[in-house]
Amino acid sequence: MPATPPPCTTTHCEDDELTVPEAARRLKRHPQTVREYIHAGMLPAHRVGTGKRSEFRVYASDLALVVHPVEPTGAAVPAPDDPSALADLLVSSWPTLSDERRRELGQLISAS
Repeated sequence: MPATPPPCTTTHCEDDELTVPEAARRLKRHPQTVREYIHAGMLPAHRVGTGKRSEFRVYASDLALVVHPVEPTGAAVPAPDDPSALADLLVSSWPTLSDERRRELGQLISAS
């Protein structure tokens, strides 16, 4: 993480700078989870202070980077008691799998 805040951009010039606990409250997450987001590079942050007293600061507008709303896809999910349909749904996302291999996998799952 950079030791000083990044240069002011039009987004950050008037943006709130939040501490980790403040960001955690807004995200409804534990502060340690926010620190993990920062260390993983999922949430941009910069350090304020030096040594053991340094703390992370996060721009409020950057919190949207870790918020991922779940949108319904509208696709019907087969009933769990239909293994063949579940197999078809599972392997449909594997583009390198041939149709023959998909059928074989569906048969193997159905047999179990």
